[in-house]
Amino acid sequence: MRYIIPILLAFTLSFPALSAEQEVNKQSHKTPLKPHRAYYTVKLKSAKEDSNIEDTNGKMVIELKHDCDGWTLKQDSASIIDLKARPSEVMRSQYVAWESEDGKELKFRTERVYNESVHDTINGSAGFTKQGGSITYITPEPTKIKMDPGTLPPIAHMKKLLESARTGENSVSQQVFDGSFYGNPVQINTFIGKKKEKCSATLESDTVWPMSLAVYAMPSKLATPNFEITQAIASNGIMCSYTIDFGNYTVEGTLEKIEYLPTKTCNVR
Repeated sequence: MRYIIPILLAFTLSFPALSAEQEVNKQSHKTPLKPHRAYYTVKLKSAKEDSNIEDTNGKMVIELKHDCDGWTLKQDSASIIDLKARPSEVMRSQYVAWESEDGKELKFRTERVYNESVHDTINGSAGFTKQGGSITYITPEPTKIKMDPGTLPPIAHMKKLLESARTGENSVSQQVFDGSFYGNPVQINTFIGKKKEKCSATLESDTVWPMSLAVYAMPSKLATPNFEITQAIASNGIMCSYTIDFGNYTVEGTLEKIEYLPTKTCNVR
């Protein structure tokens, strides 16, 4: 996802932070996610004069699978970017992550390709503990980074947002690590809007919430986020639509097709 997230921080910080383990246990039984494969059309929504971007269009596929040990999240995207002063560029990216059911482990791999040349490959794992845990990168260079207490992996964060929406909360501030970029976890401040009807492309009447996410690279002293995401997400975890504002240009994605995947039946001991 990345998924992908200013802002009533005083409310969030006025209570003791739950550990990643407590947060996962709190949300897991209340926010059932539906395994699925979602297809999106991506296009340029707007661009400022100084952006150098003439147009962009592409496709993205998000796949969420579940086994009895955890979740596999996969995102494939391909875009053609038409530039004002240079030839068009072709960008492809693939992100794959496995997150344990208890939210304690994350394994990830990201690859970005520009004009058929590999731009970067990120590979590693992360462990989430009451003390915060750590990230272990294998590539682009072996590095170990400590995380702050309360940091969540992507699926646990998605569950927290959906549970917060279900219980009527309108803001969530959270450090998140998903492995889609090399470096520290990010700070994601989320506003949750009033619930809406179901996605037009889905077959079910799941409640949908509009969410605005401000994403800050950590550590950050910036007054404005690095980028902002506006998305409509259903209670089963399906993203119905989204826009990403990078500052000087904005792209939007529209859900075109959804495929529901098998749900594993697991023995509970």
